[in-house]
Amino acid sequence: MSDRLPSSINYHITERCNYQCRFCFAYYHQYSKELCLKDSLKLIDILAEAGCKKLNFAGGEPTMISHLPLLINHAKKNNLFVSLISNGSGITEGFIESCKDSIDLIGLSIDSKLNSIEIALGRTLKKSYQRNSDFSHVDLINNCSKLIKKYGINLKINTVLTDLNWKEDLTKLILELNPIRWKILEVLYIKKINERFFNTHKSLRPWQIDIFKKKHQALNPIFESKDLIIDSYCMITPDGRFYQNSNHLHNYSNSILKIGVIKAFNQLSFSKLKYEIRDGQYFKRL
Repeated sequence: MSDRLPSSINYHITERCNYQCRFCFAYYHQYSKELCLKDSLKLIDILAEAGCKKLNFAGGEPTMISHLPLLINHAKKNNLFVSLISNGSGITEGFIESCKDSIDLIGLSIDSKLNSIEIALGRTLKKSYQRNSDFSHVDLINNCSKLIKKYGINLKINTVLTDLNWKEDLTKLILELNPIRWKILEVLYIKKINERFFNTHKSLRPWQIDIFKKKHQALNPIFESKDLIIDSYCMITPDGRFYQNSNHLHNYSNSILKIGVIKAFNQLSFSKLKYEIRDGQYFKRL
């Protein structure tokens, strides 16, 4: 049991996404209904009161929520370090202008320097969102990174390591993007969520991971194995309950707004040691 939250919390405000990443674990079944703006604001308030110091807005694709800038600005009013993880599709000049004084960091996801690999992974727009067949996720991330830096916002890059990209050398790409933090996450299997990806793709062998890590060690990336990821994140569903990736399953608490933040948090497992090993409090140094 704990009487306090970890300092960093990921609020997955929506399950909706305009991408089709085949390894994605951000599906919540009956817990995918989004909170209304009023309840989201209230949730942010009680998280801050309970000890949260950093709130990371995630999804799905969080920029698909029209009132996201209001939530970002409200989180900053609560003196939180505010970050966002995005596929880049909604990171426009207009979006940044609406919350430029409140957002401390934007994380972008890119797994390869090759669009063919990103397409194979599903890291590309769904057909219903594509205006043309020449859409390039790699080009999008390059353009977004420049825009983010134009506004003086910290840039983070997330890369999911799979059997499709472990042979790549991303050194040139990462040097060009020049993030303050590059995080590499081993693809994580979640039962009844992303099984189809693992039906056609093999889990990585330790030696494959070692080759990728050694190839990029000069860039000092943060590597998170699937074992380190499990139980080390404090995450909230779109409908406002904590959830955890434990034993390769999603486990859920009751509603935070109904039973209170600490009681809900204590319904799930959380490894403070793993959280510290993966440097979950890095934001305090920025």
